Amino acid sequence: MLHAFTGGNDGQYPLGGLVRDKHGNLYGATDEGGGYYGSCGSLGCGTVFELIPPPTKVGEWKKKVLYRFKGGSDGGNPVPP
Repeated sequence: MLHAFTGGNDGQYPLGGLVRDKHGNLYGATDEGGGYYGSCGSLGCGTVFELIPPPTKVGEWKKKVLYRFKGGSDGGNPVPP
């Protein structure tokens, strides 16, 4: 497992596929979580995240939240096509 999502600011319910860049970083989205509740309810509006590979094969992946949806004009609760 690369990362276990915990809900809250971390995001919750990852969905769809992941996109890999030339450095091996992975990008994806969660349907809920993110810490902004507004129009999305108590679970949050979702996130866009990056998973960064470890420098060695035995290290741990790091997760970075790139964006937390707020609902309204920026959207929220993304779903794959």
